[in-house]
Amino acid sequence: RPQVETLFAGSHVTLVPQSSRDTAMSVMTAAIACSGTITTQLASWGVPTVVVYRVSPLTYFAAKRLFLQRYVSLVNISADLNTPGGSDPLMPEYLQKAAFGDEPIDALSQFIVGGDAVEGLRERLKQETRHMGVGSEKASDKAAEAILKRIA
Repeated sequence: RPQVETLFAGSHVTLVPQSSRDTAMSVMTAAIACSGTITTQLASWGVPTVVVYRVSPLTYFAAKRLFLQRYVSLVNISADLNTPGGSDPLMPEYLQKAAFGDEPIDALSQFIVGGDAVEGLRERLKQETRHMGVGSEKASDKAAEAILKRIA
């Protein structure tokens, strides 16, 4: 944590302690996050989120051949599985080198500007996480089941 605080000292970035996470998410306009549990948590609050993710080149190469999903975030995977014919991502994803380009910032800027499309996205994110069972004790089981159905 001290390294992160030093990195963002003097910037417009607000670091939030874990104990205040839900309060912070309830008032967020938009977010940029690494793929993982946090993207599902942000979606459950209806926070438009840009997903970035980078792994070693060898891991990425292996994952592309073994993992048959079009997306890396569970929210996008769930939406894709639950939409006939598939779904465009609810959260734009930028992987590997693309995570460090201009595209994630451009996508985040669109969320910050807002408008009717972003308001609709907020509701779709909340709806998808309800469908996933977020908040219930079986959310992880439902996500795993959906993924296993897809790869079977």
